[in-house]
Amino acid sequence: MTKKTILSATLALALISCTGNRFHYSDKIPDTVIRIDTDSISNTGYIGNGAQWDPYSLDYGSGHIDISQTDWEKIYSRLDYMKPGFIRMMQNTVDKVRDGELDPSIGLEHLTHLLDYCQSRNIPVIFGDWGGWMVDSGAKTINSRLNADTRKGVQGQRHLRGSDHNRSGCGNLD
Repeated sequence: MTKKTILSATLALALISCTGNRFHYSDKIPDTVIRIDTDSISNTGYIGNGAQWDPYSLDYGSGHIDISQTDWEKIYSRLDYMKPGFIRMMQNTVDKVRDGELDPSIGLEHLTHLLDYCQSRNIPVIFGDWGGWMVDSGAKTINSRLNADTRKGVQGQRHLRGSDHNRSGCGNLD
């Protein structure tokens, strides 16, 4: 097949598709009614939009990188603008285990900034763990010790920073 044949066939198909009876928006305009009910509450349990904010360590193997106070203030300013209804903080418990034992002081310098911000603005915090090595899907088992360490880690970090979870809006971790 030559280029001229392909071009001719394409042109013929384009011309054929342009003929015939086509629907035009000017022929029929559908009736649409949009109603905004400002008097009804659709969900009384809605606490607002949240944000994911992790107490991450900026250590990528080539040295520790600190967040400057100016950068913290920029983050706080942006969060103040967002007005989050809650903050979700995810951690990796496995990153806090040294020599087979949990050390909740690891990463506390970043976590303290986050929790202090949330506590000062009465923003509830939802803690979670990314779950690395907590589940062995092949063996269909859960690492119960690491799972328990996750809970102990959050409790330990709260204890180390002197946090009162009832004042900060955090759930009961005891």
